[in-house]
Amino acid sequence: MVTLDTKDYKIDGREGNWMVADDIIIDGKQFYLMEHQKYRGLVASVIIDSYGKMVVEECANGFDEVAKKKIFEFVHPDEKNQQSVKQQKARLEIWQKYYQNGTYERSRESGTEANYDMVDGCVNNEKKVAVQPIQTMDAKKPKKRTSVIKKLHEKQIAIAKKSGKPVPKYLEQQMEAERSRK
Repeated sequence: MVTLDTKDYKIDGREGNWMVADDIIIDGKQFYLMEHQKYRGLVASVIIDSYGKMVVEECANGFDEVAKKKIFEFVHPDEKNQQSVKQQKARLEIWQKYYQNGTYERSRESGTEANYDMVDGCVNNEKKVAVQPIQTMDAKKPKKRTSVIKKLHEKQIAIAKKSGKPVPKYLEQQMEAERSRK
């Protein structure tokens, strides 16, 4: 245990003897600023907890804001680790998606290969497209397409005649104009 009166303290990984220069209590835990007994301010100070565990390895200005932030992160490791946990979950989700969907080759070949043993990056069992010979225009003429509007107007005229109603004038005029063009 470290107290305010501690002198000639040996810190793991550090040479020489250390003594307590200052202390602070954060969230009910006591932390000590340790200085080198021989060199004092010439060597960077360290901060340890009351059990001797190192919290901050190099501290130039005592308990400044940077040191307090590091102590707070030491006391509350959950908040610091939440970000790393989120990153790990994101990586796991990506890995799971990759595991489920497979590689590019597997997704590309999954519908064409006989089984997954044949997935090799080369699509072997694709349907082959039959090559049709090029036909000349004289051999087969494309059939003339009829207008959908024209069919609609003809149907409207037929319905009007069937039901005994008069045919609208705009339809009669359009039909006569089309007949005259032919």
